[in-house]
Amino acid sequence: RFINNLGSLFQFTNAVISIFPEIPRPGRQKVPFHSGIRIEDNEFVVFDRPLLYAKSVEGLTFTGNSISLSDYAEPFHWNQNSFLLEYCSDVTVQNNTYKAGYSFNGQKDIVLKN
Repeated sequence: RFINNLGSLFQFTNAVISIFPEIPRPGRQKVPFHSGIRIEDNEFVVFDRPLLYAKSVEGLTFTGNSISLSDYAEPFHWNQNSFLLEYCSDVTVQNNTYKAGYSFNGQKDIVLKN
């Protein structure tokens, strides 16, 4: 259970879960820094949008999770994407439940950057 996390903007806090290796030039890597990460069957109760930030991951799965919106605090985070993924490949985001006011649009809430 992840309940009302992401309460500050300290280093490496781009989302509730931030996979953030320090890579000077990620676009030049021949092999991703991480691989085979699975985030499955969790409950996320959040007051802001960003759920997952990942950088340089191959084989990333976010499935079977329940996401709901709380009124714990006012949203303030600069990242307003549910999923912000940089230099990632073989990503699966599916079979998640979005409820209690957390609106999700896969076409705009999953951002892939390379």
